[in-house]
Amino acid sequence: MLRALFAVGLMILPAAGFQNIGISDSGPSKRIVKMIKPVYPPDAKAAGLQGVVRLEVVVSKAGTVKEIRNASGRPELIPAAADAVKNWLYEPVLKDGQAVDFIVTVDVNFSLAKEAARKPATQAPIEIGGTAQESKLINKVRPVYPPEAKAAGLQGSVKLVVVIAENGTLGEIRSANGPLPLIDPAVEAVRQWTWKPTTRDGVNVPVITEIMINFKLSQ
Repeated sequence: MLRALFAVGLMILPAAGFQNIGISDSGPSKRIVKMIKPVYPPDAKAAGLQGVVRLEVVVSKAGTVKEIRNASGRPELIPAAADAVKNWLYEPVLKDGQAVDFIVTVDVNFSLAKEAARKPATQAPIEIGGTAQESKLINKVRPVYPPEAKAAGLQGSVKLVVVIAENGTLGEIRSANGPLPLIDPAVEAVRQWTWKPTTRDGVNVPVITEIMINFKLSQ
């Protein structure tokens, strides 16, 4: 069982409230006065997925979460972390006696117990650069630009680290990094991609590679 340990002030919360989920908060001297516990996604837990989700959070003068600008981590875990953190409440930060907006980085660690179900061992993927792997694409689905993001003038890049299975289909997305509103459409598009299988010594092998999805308002 984990304890939630805050990097600032070494504030320790009761372990029972955050079983399997550890949380740390880095930034100027401040504290969280209201915290909503993230829910471990059942599908992710059943699949044995775990890892750290990092969020770049903008907090308003009143201490409420104003915006989550960027996120990184397992795409299956990011929504659960973001949904919880959006409802957190911080003690306002003062500058020259006035409350100000501030940015803080929050890490949410989803960790399974040793006895949790794990995926069976498979052949380790070989690493191939994104440019080389792109030349093997058979089917490439363009992501849908979220209307809300486009209306807000939001653009940027989402980097995905993916494992391609022996048959050329997407095996898993190990991590996603980019503006939060753009991650889901990037992930949904890449899940539909297919590649020519990669072979080594005449045998199909899994591949690990990076994919960069760019969202530009000119699209």
